[in-house]
Amino acid sequence: MNFPISNVGKIPNQASSILALVVLTLIWGYGWVVVKQALIWCAPVEFAALRSIIGGLFLFFIIFLKKNSLKPVHIKPMLWLSLLQTVGFMGTGALALVEGSVGKSAVLVYTMPLWAIIFAAHFLKEPICKLQWLALCIAGLGLIGIIDPWETYFTLASTLFALIAGLLWGVSVIISKEMELNNTAELININAWQMFIGGLALEILSYFMGESIPIWNSTFLQALAYNSILSSALGWILWLYALQHLSASITSLSSLGVPVVTIILAGMILNEAPTLPETVGVILILVSLAILSIATFLKR
Repeated sequence: MNFPISNVGKIPNQASSILALVVLTLIWGYGWVVVKQALIWCAPVEFAALRSIIGGLFLFFIIFLKKNSLKPVHIKPMLWLSLLQTVGFMGTGALALVEGSVGKSAVLVYTMPLWAIIFAAHFLKEPICKLQWLALCIAGLGLIGIIDPWETYFTLASTLFALIAGLLWGVSVIISKEMELNNTAELININAWQMFIGGLALEILSYFMGESIPIWNSTFLQALAYNSILSSALGWILWLYALQHLSASITSLSSLGVPVVTIILAGMILNEAPTLPETVGVILILVSLAILSIATFLKR
């Protein structure tokens, strides 16, 4: 997917897109820990709704300051992203954290790259090279180790919610990749609307689920601000930025670094000690990322 020549100066090159993924990895990696802490004071779907609505309103404010149009663009894909990326991914991702540990839930959600590479090969005709296949297989083995399904504390509901989140996110990657965004203003616009509309849908869903209202305190407000502004508003902009310049398969598989960061931080902050299979799984994922980097360099 190429942008018009007139907008080349406004769109990041490959190096800045990779930098965006690195920053995003750190933001989202810590974000999972923050969500787990926030669920002490707020129901899962309600929290997903609040962070989406606030994040969308923040982006509307940015659009207003930049004096750009608030009229929604690319309405059809935007609505699909609202359903899949905001309602589906963020809603089921939050539900997965209710019973599941932060590290495992994050890793299961990040089976998304496995789905996205397959979807991209089928729908976007992005070929999978031998090194990418190798990275995919090693990452799959690493995920099995981190899932650790043979342990007695294995939680089925949390596992299913996390896997569904990854699958829905994988579908949204294909939709995002097919969008023809002309400039940064459109990028911010579509993120603002998909988050706001999806957040309202989550709020309605939370109401019919009978979830309790949040317990408002300074700690909860800090967690909400982090996940609304950084993880959601800025995070999805960085994500779509990278998708617009890099291939869907490379962008998606690169995001496997997020659960690795999450596992490390969950151990440091929440005292979630990884088992031996989980540790081996993390190492295998790091190896797969190294192979993916080599594959990206050879594809240039």
